[in-house]
Amino acid sequence: MDDLDHHCRSIYIDSNYGVISLKAFKDKLDELTGSKSKNVEQKALPNLFEFIIQEVEEMAAHGMKYRSLLPYRRHGRYIKEFADYRGYFEFEDVDWNLRLELIDWLTERNVQLSYGNKTLSILRQFMERARRKDLHSNVKYQGNGWMVAKKKATGYKVILTPSELEKLYKLELYGMEAKARDLFLIGAGTGQRYSDYSRYTPDNFYHTLNGVPLLSIISQKTEIPTKVPLNIFHWLIPTLEKYEYHSPALSMQKLNVAIKDICKTAGIDDKILKVEQYMGRKARVEKSHVSKYTEIASHTCRRSFATNLYRMGYKLGQIMPMTGHATEIQLKSVLDVEVSCFKSYRSNEPKPVNLLTWLTSDKYADQIKALRSIADKGKRDKIKSSLPAITISGSFYPIRKEEHLVKHSGLLCIDIDPKGNEHIMNFPMLKEELFKIQNVAYAGLSASGKGFS
Repeated sequence: MDDLDHHCRSIYIDSNYGVISLKAFKDKLDELTGSKSKNVEQKALPNLFEFIIQEVEEMAAHGMKYRSLLPYRRHGRYIKEFADYRGYFEFEDVDWNLRLELIDWLTERNVQLSYGNKTLSILRQFMERARRKDLHSNVKYQGNGWMVAKKKATGYKVILTPSELEKLYKLELYGMEAKARDLFLIGAGTGQRYSDYSRYTPDNFYHTLNGVPLLSIISQKTEIPTKVPLNIFHWLIPTLEKYEYHSPALSMQKLNVAIKDICKTAGIDDKILKVEQYMGRKARVEKSHVSKYTEIASHTCRRSFATNLYRMGYKLGQIMPMTGHATEIQLKSVLDVEVSCFKSYRSNEPKPVNLLTWLTSDKYADQIKALRSIADKGKRDKIKSSLPAITISGSFYPIRKEEHLVKHSGLLCIDIDPKGNEHIMNFPMLKEELFKIQNVAYAGLSASGKGFS
């Protein structure tokens, strides 16, 4: 026992007074007590931070694309900064308590939720990669809820309408500003990511046998082939011809800076709701109203293209081959707009809500079920009058009046009731027929369950 005590004290002192993992401590103790013979030729196993460096180098050696590799490098360094602040930790130390320490550290740095969750995710990915390589047997980091849950609050998803894009096209610009505007229009007219619309060459364009001009490109990110007609927007071909069908050479950083000033010059300055979520043990939400041009960036092009085509009457099945989206859900952003909510139809004090979130929420499901179970119309009307209401066509501030419309959503809501439509013999099936109309973005039962909205 005295020898064991001596060995433990020696290991503790030699490891800088306890800066050692439990596994490494056990291995050293086995070596000193003779339980495990020392193999001087055996390659030492990497610790967590050595493994992170080695793993990133291995990813690069195996051909991982630069943009895919970048988050591992960036957040790997961030994890190392956390260790420098908190104190050294090893594979066996990564558990839900360490997760809380990391969340608190990220919170102190006012890190946005998406970025902080990426750090948590990358840490867990490194842990899992190391476990599969038999570098540790720790599973205490596994389980649901590792990342901080995002709150439902969402802001306005910025798009530029055809009329706003027309304003950009008509601006007289020169030099770098002209290149930034034109590159942005090329992106907004073809619906691709910056990584694709910034690298067009004449080889990406051709005419069909019917004479339709097309863009043909394989996405750099997803490797999905896409084809886009060039005659949807009248300004696209003239813009491409200026550069002989080459994309103007401009970095994403310069584009993002320039396009904000250009949109400000074009008068694209409507006030929109901006919602930001920050790290914390529970997500922290900050809301503000900002000028639209401040939120416009390179990715606005792709969102604008998909939304504008949807509003023009294109079906999702037609848009998907152009944008390379894998599912229709990825494209249903036409409902992802800000509208106003009121405590009841009598209220005149608006509160901003996201229409898509509102339509898919089950917050009032119990009241709606109770309402539909009541046969007496008077009682139903009383309950309906207490339910919240929204203005589908737009957002208002400070009160609900025509002159206080802040922004039109581009949508109209129509109620269809059985009363007055007795000639419709299959009224319950009407919803299915409504979905066949290209310009219908959503159809659902009314609060009473008898009509459609």
